[in-house]
Amino acid sequence: MSIFGKIIDALNTPFPGAPRKGDDKEEAKKAAGKVGGAGMTIIGPPSPAAQDEAKEQTPVGDLQAAIHQRDAALSKASKATEVDEERLAILQERRRLRELRRELEAEMAKQAQAHVEKEETTYTVVPGDTLWGISARFLGNGARWKEIYEANKDKIKSPNLIYPGQVFIIPDND
Repeated sequence: MSIFGKIIDALNTPFPGAPRKGDDKEEAKKAAGKVGGAGMTIIGPPSPAAQDEAKEQTPVGDLQAAIHQRDAALSKASKATEVDEERLAILQERRRLRELRRELEAEMAKQAQAHVEKEETTYTVVPGDTLWGISARFLGNGARWKEIYEANKDKIKSPNLIYPGQVFIIPDND
């Protein structure tokens, strides 16, 4: 699983000690007020298919902001709980979230290094990108997507399947 998917899964994981579906509604309301939301779904709709789609379309900046918000909510929940086991579980979740943040930043640094090493203009694919969209952004016309495909045939097996993290060479706009 990519770092993007790992982070979104972590953001959609209910707080430790938060009521689960089917729990008493009054308890869920209390917990929601106490810890910032019973499930605290920050990113992604509830259905599995929609969550998979969201994993492929969440910009990195949004993930960084969501990580920060989740960490703040976990901190608040840790202070609000009176149960030691829940507090420990929340602190472990915060540690896990910080590790994921560092992993995301390492991936971003790796991508930046890949750009520095190339003389040509390069671009790292992010969730939601298409060759058409990249072409429209860099070449001024989405219909010129084949030029990007031709310049990166070694990395693109099918022009309909590009993946976050791939680094493409953008041909000159001549």
